[in-house]
Amino acid sequence: MKPKEAIMAINLILFGFIVYTALIVVPSIWEELTTES
Repeated sequence: MKPKEAIMAINLILFGFIVYTALIVVPSIWEELTTES
């Protein structure tokens, strides 16, 4: 595995993880904000 390929793979995993957590966290924050106002 070349260093460039490894970096790309890590970036993809990190990106996927961020998107996954955002999809879980954002709705709960949004719910709290909408119920308070």
